[in-house]
This record gives sequence, structure tokens and C-alpha cells, in this order.
Amino acid sequence: MGDSNQYDPDAVRLILDTNQFDPLDPLLDFRIVAQAADRGGTDQFGIPQATPWASQGGGTSGFITDINGLDPDVYGEQPTYLQNRTRR
Repeated sequence: MGDSNQYDPDAVRLILDTNQFDPLDPLLDFRIVAQAADRGGTDQFGIPQATPWASQGGGTSGFITDINGLDPDVYGEQPTYLQNRTRR
């Protein structure tokens, strides 16, 4: 996810919404994991950051940036995903 020219987007927001008629499996736990990169998403990948697990109350991830902490060009693409596990 980047802006139209894949160069220094200002921000990104991910929203996970469920359908009330298709509830989540109560035994499924999940969190969102995201990563940023530079050079149009081809280089200088940052450390993946994850939200707390939903069973822990969810919340926000750590700061998502590229490896040098400067101006990432892309947030997400392949490195953004929904991670799941069976609740304990």
C-alpha cells in the first residue's frame, strides 16, 4: 500500500471489520502484522510489527517504518497479513 507514485506516503490505516451475520470462530485468535519498505517496496524492509492478539485485547502495533527509520515508500503489500492461531 503506497501512494500513486510509490514514494513517501504520508500514512496508512488498516481497519478490520466483521460482519454481524458471519461471526468469527470463537476459537480463532488473530492479529495484524505489517512491514514497511523503501525504494518502491523492493528494498530496505523494516522489522515486521504486530498488534497484540485479539484474545489479549488487541490494540496498536509498534511504529512501522523501513530499516533506517526514515521515509518508507510502501507500507504493506506482501508483508501485511492477518495472522491467526487457535485460542488457548
